[in-house]
Amino acid sequence: TYRAEDRSFPVAEDANGQALNRNLDRRTRRRGAELDLKWRPLDSLRVESLNLETGQRLPFLVEKPSGEHWELKPGFSGLAAWAKEPAVLVVSDWQGRELDRTYFQLGALLDGLYSYDGCLGLCREGGRLLAKVWAPTAKSVKLLSQGQEFPLEEREGGVWAGEARGPYRYEVEVFTPATGRVERHSVTDPYSLALSANSRETLVVDPLDEKWMPDGWKSGKRPLLESLNDSVLYELHVREFSLSDQTVPPALRGTYSAFTVEASAGSRHLSELAKAGVTHVHLLPVNDFATVEEDAASHRAPEIPAGLPADSPVPQEELQRVRSIDGFNWGYDPYHFFAPEGSYSTEPDGPQRVKEFRAMVQALHRMGLRVVMDVVFNHTYSSGASRDSVLDKIVPGYYYRLDDSGQVRNS
Repeated sequence: TYRAEDRSFPVAEDANGQALNRNLDRRTRRRGAELDLKWRPLDSLRVESLNLETGQRLPFLVEKPSGEHWELKPGFSGLAAWAKEPAVLVVSDWQGRELDRTYFQLGALLDGLYSYDGCLGLCREGGRLLAKVWAPTAKSVKLLSQGQEFPLEEREGGVWAGEARGPYRYEVEVFTPATGRVERHSVTDPYSLALSANSRETLVVDPLDEKWMPDGWKSGKRPLLESLNDSVLYELHVREFSLSDQTVPPALRGTYSAFTVEASAGSRHLSELAKAGVTHVHLLPVNDFATVEEDAASHRAPEIPAGLPADSPVPQEELQRVRSIDGFNWGYDPYHFFAPEGSYSTEPDGPQRVKEFRAMVQALHRMGLRVVMDVVFNHTYSSGASRDSVLDKIVPGYYYRLDDSGQVRNS
């Protein structure tokens, strides 16, 4: 118990009597029992923002204490600049001894300070093609392309912009609570429309360039649907649709291009379904996902001998052996939401996947089928500062639902 004047300030302690590091607004568990922290503001306590790099302290005022929560108001100006700093909230007693510290969760503040509803990714502006990224807490952003660095210009709304050069990655200098310091993250563009193999770099692709359109794309039309109530959906996995179809040329099996083979068994089957009343093909995830090697030459198939007894463990063992290299995944591990998955392309190391994806959609329309895509915006494959993280490297802590201790919630 910390005391000041005639009032007490209860805190949780570990076995050595040291104050536990925790958030101010959550319940803390100790020795298997729940300890409900009854925080009460004391005139002699200091609540401050501490800059981890410079040591600068800025005051917060306690506005409306209620139960376990304090409503804090910054006693300083310049919130926009402060949001870029490596700051933590610190509570100290009247003698200046630190009682607790915690990171800030800035999502609502950033929405208020940096609202932006314009173009992001590759954007045409005054006849120029620009790369634009929303990174309001970044200290700097550079575009990295072919061994060169190109600083981006910070604009209103938390947006950084510069001439698009490809292939490229961003270098984002930003405070990262996951590591507790300012990092320089190398990261792809979250609005990528095309990527190099295995999502290493973002490619500069103008979707209005006819080079990436199959013949007839501009004049194509979706099949007529008088009412959404008439919809009948057929779910389909791009790879499994044609992987074993002997009527599809081997080089096209498991790819977007298999749908353009009109005489294949799969295409004839889909056409018959359309005639029977099916209105839509529902594609399992076709946006870029993380866990499949996009070079088909490296894929390995399970080798299961014929004639095994029904209870043989060999099939399961063999499937497990090649699980990470068999080229199969449902696709629910999204990496980039707006780029087609490369493992379904005949040329995964380039923008050809864009044209092949469009040709698939076009072929389905010609069969009389509309196309619905299964896109899981409610999660990503990775977060934080890990290798396959994207959003959290650009605006750390903003995009994910966090619990009271600042950890990403997975349910």
